[in-house]
Amino acid sequence: MTCTTAVYDLSQILHYPIRVEVNTWDSRHPLRWVSYNDEGQIASGQFLEPPGLPLFTLEDDAGRRLCDALPESVSAVAALMPAMDFELAQACATSEAARELANDAPLLFILAVDHARKQSWSLEAFNAFLAGKRSDILKAVGLPGSRSLVRLVRRLALSPLLPWELEDIRAALQNPEYLGLMRHHPHLHVNHLRLLNRVRHPLWPGLLNLVDEHTSAVELSWLCRMIRDSLAMAGGNEQVRWTPSVGQPDGAPCPVITMDLDRFKMVNDTFGHEAGDTVLVEVYKCVRAELRQIDMMSRWAERSLSFCCPIAN
Repeated sequence: MTCTTAVYDLSQILHYPIRVEVNTWDSRHPLRWVSYNDEGQIASGQFLEPPGLPLFTLEDDAGRRLCDALPESVSAVAALMPAMDFELAQACATSEAARELANDAPLLFILAVDHARKQSWSLEAFNAFLAGKRSDILKAVGLPGSRSLVRLVRRLALSPLLPWELEDIRAALQNPEYLGLMRHHPHLHVNHLRLLNRVRHPLWPGLLNLVDEHTSAVELSWLCRMIRDSLAMAGGNEQVRWTPSVGQPDGAPCPVITMDLDRFKMVNDTFGHEAGDTVLVEVYKCVRAELRQIDMMSRWAERSLSFCCPIAN
């Protein structure tokens, strides 16, 4: 007789007695589970109700992991959203329509499963949902239900997503400017959405060519900082070119002041570059309040601000 359940002892991971019994991929009710301690049953999970641990942590005494028993195509899709890998695998295990959607449009599949679990749908309700048009699925998950967006989402390749990135993706796919750039790009990847969400403006036709599927998170952060600093310096140059038209009355050089922010690198390294940008904005507001309307201020390099003060000594 074929065994349709596997038992995983999680005591060493969670530091208290607990084991989880999970239905196998090919069982009648795939990946449903029950947890026990020494006193009896603790909890159970039905459709899209995960045990609270990622698939790769479920390993039996013989070293066999639950994720290793899944078909390769299902493991690949589940790995795209590690925080939801159990739900994604279970959806594929129980629904042929889900497997088809996962193979054809992974992002739409992930959004559909996320929507279904938030609604606490049964398997029957989930299958009925997937039987509808792709445009209707887009509408249900909060996106425009256009055929052009269906095509774009199908073309969008993914790399592993963090939990909060789904909301960022939804926001990006509702932005007409972003969609206008992406529709004409031949090899769309989620890194393009990540770039657009961080740059926001200004946008230009060649922006998406700066990243591809191989761009790492570190490289993306560096690129965004370079874009911000380059735009800041470009803005400063425009103001400096404008200064002579204001002019010193006697044609004397226009005073320029540079201010360095002490310990700014420590803020960036400790709290991240978004925190550093927030500090710069607050410093800008404080200094701007003390300047004249004619005075100009811009960011120069990473931690410096420059001031151009016409008609001053």
